[in-house]
Amino acid sequence: MRKTCSAVLCAILASSYAPGQEGKEGAAHLFSDIAPKKWTEYVLLCGHLRGVIRVSRTHEGQKSSLEKEIRQSDGCAFVRSELSSKTFSAGVWATNLTYSFELKKRQQQKKAWNLEGLSEGRRVAVYGIPIREEILSWCAKPLYFLDHKLPSLVTDEKFAVSQIAEVMVAGKKLLRVDFEFPHAIDPQHFTTPVQGGSMHLDPEAYWCITEYTARCQWADGKGTYRIRNNFKRLENGFPVVARVESVLNSSKSAELRTVTTFDLCWPTEPPAEEEFLISQFGFPEPKFSGRKLPLYLWLVVGGIACFVVAFVIRRVRSRVRPPN
Repeated sequence: MRKTCSAVLCAILASSYAPGQEGKEGAAHLFSDIAPKKWTEYVLLCGHLRGVIRVSRTHEGQKSSLEKEIRQSDGCAFVRSELSSKTFSAGVWATNLTYSFELKKRQQQKKAWNLEGLSEGRRVAVYGIPIREEILSWCAKPLYFLDHKLPSLVTDEKFAVSQIAEVMVAGKKLLRVDFEFPHAIDPQHFTTPVQGGSMHLDPEAYWCITEYTARCQWADGKGTYRIRNNFKRLENGFPVVARVESVLNSSKSAELRTVTTFDLCWPTEPPAEEEFLISQFGFPEPKFSGRKLPLYLWLVVGGIACFVVAFVIRRVRSRVRPPN
């Protein structure tokens, strides 16, 4: 089965970035029909990546940093995060074929991990975000427009293309898309600040975003957010993001600059399950009694059993009659 899946993925890779394969079709057709299919393929293939991401931010002369490690395989996922902070030092979120767990380490604790959560099953969230979504948001970074996945952004009823054309940028033919995304800002509920913008898509990299500018509006101000994605190709030819540079200019605060570097790879062999176990951090492997039935199912089973017993007793009594 694994060989079959690998063969399918290799076939996708081989057909995904042949230069000029779309010919002279119109720019609108490329954006509405061709690009979404490539986005779906890219998300699928990003499920094989693992590596380390480093984020460096500069705001009002102050610098902060974040490092993340991600691992994934069929049924397993792992995220380790280390932040330069006075209160929080590191965290680990992981799920394997049997259980999920969460660990935290405070700044003053150099070695000890605290067990924050352990449960049977595969549900674990990184600050409220399902772990698979968290990993995808980093591996498939070039398919995100600020806080929006590109496929969901362009299919939103508020999204309207104002101009679209093929352009040459640094000797490469890209697709430029200008759009509007008008909507009201609700201070009581989270809504994306994006009100419109422009993006460049690379047809030789699954139509991923190479750069974009977003016009933003918050409840207390306006601003612009500019992103530039730099790619590299792995040994198998798959394009992954290598560096992301972003600048946020806002009327409510000073300029925020962020540089994120990515060291992603496509393992030749899937990670071993041991990489997703809690025992690698010095904790004993948990023992679960097995999958438990919900209370309502026990009530249903008990009701059925009582009905069957009553029915049998009634049948027996009707057959055994006292002699006249």
